[in-house]
Amino acid sequence: MKFLLEKNGRLKYIKNDDENSSENILIDEYILIYDYIIDKSSIVHLVYLQTNGDLNYVILRHNEKIDSKIGKFDMKSNDYYQISILIVDNKLNIFYAYSNKINSNIYTLHHIIIDKNTREKYNILRFVSKKNTRTFVVDNDSGGNIHLFYNTISESFSYIFYTYFNPYKNQWLQNPVMISKSEKLCEYPSILIDHMDNIHGIWWEKYSDGYTLKYKRMSQTGKDIYKWIEINLPSIVQDIPESRLYKENNTLYIECSELTLSSNNLGNDWNIEYKDGSTNDEAIIESKSEEASTSKEEISLLHDEDNKNLDEKETININENILQQIFEEQDNIKRSISQILDTQLLLKSKIERLEEQLRDQPKTGLKKFFSS
Repeated sequence: MKFLLEKNGRLKYIKNDDENSSENILIDEYILIYDYIIDKSSIVHLVYLQTNGDLNYVILRHNEKIDSKIGKFDMKSNDYYQISILIVDNKLNIFYAYSNKINSNIYTLHHIIIDKNTREKYNILRFVSKKNTRTFVVDNDSGGNIHLFYNTISESFSYIFYTYFNPYKNQWLQNPVMISKSEKLCEYPSILIDHMDNIHGIWWEKYSDGYTLKYKRMSQTGKDIYKWIEINLPSIVQDIPESRLYKENNTLYIECSELTLSSNNLGNDWNIEYKDGSTNDEAIIESKSEEASTSKEEISLLHDEDNKNLDEKETININENILQQIFEEQDNIKRSISQILDTQLLLKSKIERLEEQLRDQPKTGLKKFFSS
């Protein structure tokens, strides 16, 4: 099953079975944005926003359709660009991005959790961006943590940032981590959590000859636990920064315009299959990013700059490029600190998850120790 939003705001769904394909009009009204997800019971959950501001929730179960209104958005003051949903622990999670009509480049990300008759709302963050088909992407792991990439965009450059929601503390990470590092236009992020709870992220960086695909992973085990590691991919250049990151039977896929990458070992090695039928079975070896060595060099540069014996005149006439470099190094140090804080929060999340499991078991000496 897949959905199709027509230009007139009519939403159709196409249902494929073994013998035939049927196309039906699901909602014959003015729809602005929508998203859907199919849960483990093959139930379709659909959320859509109409041009009059009505936010609706539809459940499709076999031949049954349950439709309900869950909110009203302020269409006179705000522009809404994207909506995404997840089903986490049988709760409906809605994420949406909007900007005020006066400050159209300032985006706000909101998160709503609906559980039967109760709901919680979180203001995730505000950031600078532009109207984009993919301002943010979300996915969740087996522990109920929600992981999110968002895309900041200015006139000459943009970045991909990462943040996550801790369900045990009911809060979002306060210091998002910058995932992309180059001074390029970085667009169209995708995120995926595999069966081992590893987080995979891709995006496109713009160069003179087109957009180049980039990939990073955060592992939940091993020596690189809770670290974002860049893994080299084949040189893939496209005119349009579009792709699809998905998994089937524990195999990861990155579908691009003319080829598809696949990995059977959690993203360590990738094979290429071109859409004309040809293949390339050469493995792509995992390559760590240069973040660690670069940090040492950056600290050394800072110390060298501090140790220069400049007289008063030289200090006044210091080159503007050197000042800019110092500011950039300070930003790098801040990002490193943010990554450390992020790792600490992830560790706390796992500990809290263990505590939650222990509370559901009969009291033992070990449980009393954790609960004290």
